Amino acid sequence: FIRILRDSDILSKLPTTPLTISLLSLLYDENNFEIPATLSDIYEDFTNVLLGKLEIYNRSELLIYNIKKRIFTSLALKMMDEREFEIELKDFVEFVNNFLIARGYQSQTQAEIQEIIEKSGLLYITDKKEIGFKQQAFVEFLSSIEIYHHKRETHYNKLIENFNDVAWQNTAIFYA
Repeated sequence: FIRILRDSDILSKLPTTPLTISLLSLLYDENNFEIPATLSDIYEDFTNVLLGKLEIYNRSELLIYNIKKRIFTSLALKMMDEREFEIELKDFVEFVNNFLIARGYQSQTQAEIQEIIEKSGLLYITDKKEIGFKQQAFVEFLSSIEIYHHKRETHYNKLIENFNDVAWQNTAIFYA
């Protein structure tokens, strides 16, 4: 998490002192936010920060945030199902556009989708134009979100049947 935060340059604005931790705790308390108590809470808060949920000021920004999050959860579950944790850029562009078109949205250009990748903080792109999540745990966490909110019936048994596979086990724990 620290490496990803450093890469996205979010931490450069915060001094690294015990005071910072105290201020963050006060910020949570002042806004009546619960300090994350579980690993799922930490991942949820962390992905919300990276995807820009804290910078939403109107309904259209909230819609964009929700669409981005759903694209990432769908992609993560696809990766888990196929046991392929990188996807070629052209396939990612096709995946995103199929997702958007199926829901009545406009397709995006490759440049627009590449901007989503670069600004997400969750994804990386290799020199070979392959896309992946910066941590395997993001795939597991986001897959659990997708299963919980959208694919319960099709994947509930998969969580049980594949529980001895570490990646699926982690997904099941996040799901729980």
